[in-house]
Amino acid sequence: MRIIFRKTARTKDQEDHGNTFPLSMERIDEYASDLRKTIKTRVVKAGVFKKLPHAFSGQDLFECVKTNFGIGDPEAQMMCHKLLKEEIIYPVTGQSSTFSQDSEHFYRFHVDREGIAANMYRIYKGQARPAIQVSIDLVLKMNEVLKEVIYSPGPGEKKLNIEKLKESKKYEEYQKAACELQAVQLIGLYKDEIVSFFLNLYQVMYVHKKLDENLFKQEKSILRKLKNLIM
Repeated sequence: MRIIFRKTARTKDQEDHGNTFPLSMERIDEYASDLRKTIKTRVVKAGVFKKLPHAFSGQDLFECVKTNFGIGDPEAQMMCHKLLKEEIIYPVTGQSSTFSQDSEHFYRFHVDREGIAANMYRIYKGQARPAIQVSIDLVLKMNEVLKEVIYSPGPGEKKLNIEKLKESKKYEEYQKAACELQAVQLIGLYKDEIVSFFLNLYQVMYVHKKLDENLFKQEKSILRKLKNLIM
């Protein structure tokens, strides 16, 4: 399977704008991804009836940052505060803008919020590139993902390698890149540019949905097996 993207007459000019992702933001995303894979999480109460999975205490995050990156207390505190400020993590209760490194305050990664849109992997705070350029970039990134996770077990057959998808750095890069859609501007575009933008977007959204559905099915299957073992 391969996505075909649409270009318009203005794409060449738009490509000259280059990538406006701040390097520091890219690095903090990398650190957050590593932390999310290694930090100890738990289920915590949020109110009387609600329980939230994938939560961790401020103390756990602080210690995990120090261990993962081999840094001291001041640097670890600064990084934790940066994660909170950039809304990569959020407090389970309240809206505090100050990070608390104790065992009484709990946080979650923004990406673990229930029901968030696919382009809300993180809160995008940079200046967005031209809409057409963003959509073409997403098509190219998704094509790279498909090359990595789709294989042919036999002539005319195509299958998805779930394990590769779960560990795919390219899929993670695509998810981060999709967040730029939060800030793109469509005002001032010509009709053919708007059509091209939404055609590109429709293709990547469809494939993204199918990939996530397969990941969700596997998670449900694993949970069902675990439940049967416990019973």
